[in-house]
Amino acid sequence: MEVVAIISCVAAVVSAYRDGQVIVQRIKDKRRARKALPPTILLEESLQKGSQAVEEAKESGVKRFGPKFAIGDSE
Repeated sequence: MEVVAIISCVAAVVSAYRDGQVIVQRIKDKRRARKALPPTILLEESLQKGSQAVEEAKESGVKRFGPKFAIGDSE
């Protein structure tokens, strides 16, 4: 089984949140052009807070367990 570093997984999750923010912005732009209601502000806040929470959890793990935390289990 291939070992995937935690840092790579964190980067992928954060990237997904940021991609979601881009998609929501596009939806807002289209809805604004059509004079429709924008997506809920809660969705935008969740996407922003989600990426921050993942980054903070990674940093907390590195501080608590050291740099090997970012590498993950090798066995």
